[in-house]
Amino acid sequence: MRRRTIGAAVTAAAIAATALLGSAGAGSAAETITAFVGQQKVRVADVGKPGPSPGDDLLVRVELFADEARSERLGSVRAACEQLDRNHLYCWNELTVDGRGDLTTEGTQDLRTPVVLDPITGGTGDFVGAVGTVTVDFSVGVLTISIV
Repeated sequence: MRRRTIGAAVTAAAIAATALLGSAGAGSAAETITAFVGQQKVRVADVGKPGPSPGDDLLVRVELFADEARSERLGSVRAACEQLDRNHLYCWNELTVDGRGDLTTEGTQDLRTPVVLDPITGGTGDFVGAVGTVTVDFSVGVLTISIV
């Protein structure tokens, strides 16, 4: 179960990063960006019973790429997640889009479903005033950022 929890946290982080990569600033046209998850680094603080339990913390860093071959880097995602119960994490995500700025997202991740949808909560650079969502499909490692 710990492997699945870490995978979900990594995916959540990647989703957040994707949102950063594809968001448009205030007054910009709508934009949709698709990103592919690359190298992932995870640190776990297992503070309760061994295995996933309330209060456990996960710190995640994920590299994001523009292509499925993972040869064109888009940016990265950093996430801090807290285990709420056996099936849920709450994650705060910071996505950096190389040369464009940062986006933030946050939300609850249900570990029983392969798809997560989080709102964009802030942005810098090209992403100031961005409004939209980030969707991640954990089953295929693809993130979609939708800026409205």
